[in-house]
Amino acid sequence: MTQIKAATSNTTTALQETCPATPNLTDHQREKLQYLRGMIGQLAAMADAEKAHMIGYMLGMAYIEVGDVLKGEQPLSLPAPKPLSDRDDYQSQVLAAEKIARFLRVG
Repeated sequence: MTQIKAATSNTTTALQETCPATPNLTDHQREKLQYLRGMIGQLAAMADAEKAHMIGYMLGMAYIEVGDVLKGEQPLSLPAPKPLSDRDDYQSQVLAAEKIARFLRVG
């Protein structure tokens, strides 16, 4: 995460040099994503300092993903999921109920 700490201080400058014209993003979106990436980097560093390694890892992944969006390597968002059929909906409800049951047994 020390890489993230170092990168957050120069996030805006580095990303502007790397991707001066990110396709399909407005200037407003680009600025907001650069700000978000910096905040995520700071949160990841804080999580690591507190030895919250899983949280630090997930924030680190989010940091990388935002960087990929800014570079044009990933889309800003994914397409909306297809509607579930009745059968798929039932299966997802069963899976959700099983997850809840496992959580209650563990917790």
